[in-house]
Amino acid sequence: MNILIEGPDGTGKTTLAKKLASIFNMTYIHITRSNTSGNNISFNNFLRMNDVDNCICDRGYVSNIVYSTVFNDTPKLSPIQANQQRALFDIKILCIIRDKQKYIQSFNDLKQQREELYNDMSEVYDQYIDLIDEFDFVYDFTTQSSGAVVVFCDKILR
Repeated sequence: MNILIEGPDGTGKTTLAKKLASIFNMTYIHITRSNTSGNNISFNNFLRMNDVDNCICDRGYVSNIVYSTVFNDTPKLSPIQANQQRALFDIKILCIIRDKQKYIQSFNDLKQQREELYNDMSEVYDQYIDLIDEFDFVYDFTTQSSGAVVVFCDKILR
């Protein structure tokens, strides 16, 4: 069983992914633009992994599409690669704050606490909203607490 958690920066993806990984004893993977250390792997290296199982991925093909479209700084996955990655996940969760102004304010507050790679997330937000219906998210974590997501996943995983 593999879970994908998608959404723009600062929406709680990492917190939720690590919490679910801990509760369900799954491997946490953070998919990034380039290879770094620890649990971080690049989009392209992730696609080369054939034995992915029992993991929770913080980001994936939707984020690749969004960030490469908005910032043009990430190699964009081909449609074949995106479909390969989509097929790896049994549960796809979207983390996004539905009120754009509230999200932008929350992101700006977050930038005061930690370094963020990007400054303006307005277009990123719009891209995610535009893509919500296009991808098969089984749980839209926009108005629920992380506890509700845990209960939801528990029903599916157990």
